[in-house]
Amino acid sequence: MAISPPTRTLASLRDILARLEHERHAYDLVSFAQLKRILRRRMVALELEVRGKTSSQRTGRRAA
Repeated sequence: MAISPPTRTLASLRDILARLEHERHAYDLVSFAQLKRILRRRMVALELEVRGKTSSQRTGRRAA
């Protein structure tokens, strides 16, 4: 099974968020919060995109 580009991007963003959380002491509080908010918004948008593609693919007829 191949990973679609939005799913791959979502995995990359999750990795970046994990590193950001790990290195939170390197950022001031406002910058950390802004970066985290930006990443989470992008992740939500990608999750909706991935869900939309999978649900639209499942609406077709299945072979008997």
